[in-house]
Amino acid sequence: MTQPGSRRPGPLTDLKVLDLAGPIGVYCTKLLADLGADVLRIEPPAGDSMREIAPFYGDEPHPEKSLYWWHFNTSKRGITLDLEQPEGQELFKRLVEWADIGVESFVPGYLADRGLDFETLHALNPGFILTSVTPFGQNGPYSNFKGPDIVGQAMSGVMQQVGFNERAPYLIATESAYWSAAIFAANATNGRCPLARATRYRHTTSSARCCTEATCSSEAGDRSERCFRAKTDTYSS
Repeated sequence: MTQPGSRRPGPLTDLKVLDLAGPIGVYCTKLLADLGADVLRIEPPAGDSMREIAPFYGDEPHPEKSLYWWHFNTSKRGITLDLEQPEGQELFKRLVEWADIGVESFVPGYLADRGLDFETLHALNPGFILTSVTPFGQNGPYSNFKGPDIVGQAMSGVMQQVGFNERAPYLIATESAYWSAAIFAANATNGRCPLARATRYRHTTSSARCCTEATCSSEAGDRSERCFRAKTDTYSS
């Protein structure tokens, strides 16, 4: 996290971002923050679960020593907020009035169940852009399925393009499916900003499976373009 007044100017300095993303989408907000956006990381009162991910500085497990957490939250500010409580929900609505962009990776329907659906947020701030990063998108037969990175790699086909024919498919060591989804989300969000000012399109979604498939296809250019159109769906109220 950054100290007040320590942010450096960048191409996205004029953007204010609310960061509610988990591991599948946190790289999206890191990219926006490192490009100068004022990103406000929102954690539950008990702290974000990513603080428990190894490795830890000095090999000492501690919420303040997760290198995973440090890496993905550079250039950001942070607050705690309890979205399970009415008071926290009202505070979040006030933040939406201030912000330009929100990035989240909850199970589809989570925000709506707490009175924070896109239509409600859009009514509070007509210019607000909401980016949702999930394993399988916001609707469809798999939308509510859990999707760890290995599932994204397997279902996209990327695991079948590495390793040896006589052995089982290999898992790429990094969270490549999560990172693919986050990169697509960051590109779509950044591209949506000027469009949002001229139109009513402001809800962007990114699917880890589809975005990873686009990056590994033998027809990568064409698949990437089709995936971008299909998975950065936009909705207006």
